[in-house]
Order: sequence, then C-alpha cells, then structure tokens
Amino acid sequence: MLVARKWHVTKLELPIRRGKGANGNITITWAARTNGTDDKLMWPLNGTIDMQSSQWNSSILLNVADSEKKAPQQAFMVTLEVRSLTLEVLRPAQFK
Repeated sequence: MLVARKWHVTKLELPIRRGKGANGNITITWAARTNGTDDKLMWPLNGTIDMQSSQWNSSILLNVADSEKKAPQQAFMVTLEVRSLTLEVLRPAQFK
C-alpha cells in the first residue's frame, strides 16, 4: 500500500478480519514499524484489539505525518499476535 505523505497527517485504516461465525472473545496485540529512521512520522506504534464472540471485523488506525525534509519512500510492517482466546462451548440440543 502506498501512502503519499502530504503537508498534513494522513489517517490510514487497516482492516482486521476473522472468520464469520467465529465463537469466543479474542485479544490481539499489534505493533507497527518502518524501515526508516524517523519513528515520529507514524503513530501509534502499538496497541490492542478486543473482539467479542461472533465479531468478525475491526481495524487499526495509523497516523502518517509529513516530514519537513525530502525523504525516500519507506515501507512499514504491522505484526499481529493473538494474546488471549476464550472459547464458548456450544451445547447441542437435547435429543428426545
């Protein structure tokens, strides 16, 4: 994804999806980093996402700022890690 840095802050939304019909609550931690030297151009650099049972979509919001000096293109990477997962046990209907 190419983000053109402008003279203002660009908001970047990264969608997070999990399988529809997923059961259980899940907590995901994420961390962002760039291949550049100026970490002040993007924030926040980490966070958590809490998804409730059957919730299948969320997003990470990043801010990308401009630099006063001309800078080469920079790549960025966002890593996700599941921190906790609480499964729901579904009981089958009683047979008659």
